Amino acid sequence: MMMTVLITEDPNRSIDVYLRPLVDELKDLWTNGVRTYNKSTGKMFTLRAAVMWTVNDFPAYAMVSGWSTKGYMACPVCKEDITFGWHARKFCYLGHQRWLPWDHEWRENDKEFDGNTERRLKPREWSGDEILEQLNSLDFAPFGKIVSRTRPSTHLN
Repeated sequence: MMMTVLITEDPNRSIDVYLRPLVDELKDLWTNGVRTYNKSTGKMFTLRAAVMWTVNDFPAYAMVSGWSTKGYMACPVCKEDITFGWHARKFCYLGHQRWLPWDHEWRENDKEFDGNTERRLKPREWSGDEILEQLNSLDFAPFGKIVSRTRPSTHLN
């Protein structure tokens, strides 16, 4: 089953207002479930629901996750180990050859990319505990409010 949420205008940082009813209902469906009839067995059962994943464009990813997708720390995979440059007055994220095998020809192909041979390892993968620790240290804005705050230097994004 696919459920879509269509938002006709930019909610900016108030996406929580749109998603709150959905989150509340999903929490209830997970915790309490709902009695449902199974046609094939002819029996009632408790149906529970969970969100497995969401599909978003990059701006929506920023609104839903809280990760800024603008500026020099915008890559959600590289985090603090980012490589960027400027092109046409915009940030460009470079060094994608880091994910290739060591012997791949594109690692040595500096002319087709940013002019550098890529010899770095791919960025480290963060553990769930590290990400949870970052989330627990955040100071969230009140529900439905747009609050402009300066990001502390300890926050990666």
